[in-house]
Amino acid sequence: MPVGTIFSRDLLEKTLSAAPVTIGTNEDFSSGVGNYLGGTLGFDEILRTFEKISTHCERSDIDPVIKELRQQEEETARVCDKFLRRYDPPG
Repeated sequence: MPVGTIFSRDLLEKTLSAAPVTIGTNEDFSSGVGNYLGGTLGFDEILRTFEKISTHCERSDIDPVIKELRQQEEETARVCDKFLRRYDPPG
């Protein structure tokens, strides 16, 4: 899946030939360029975004991203539980 323009890094001239679809970190601060497919704030939002990417980019393989996302969800829950056991023990 090719990358068109990275607005935070590319030259102004590259914005004139931006990709037809866009993802971002937060929809509230979207660039307004291309069809916005979603953001990257939170596990659920990342999942929805990559599902949309797979429908727009037929040759994209999102399975590795989904696998990593699931592993990170589990790890985050494990670390949060560990923190709560240590700093908020049952009374």
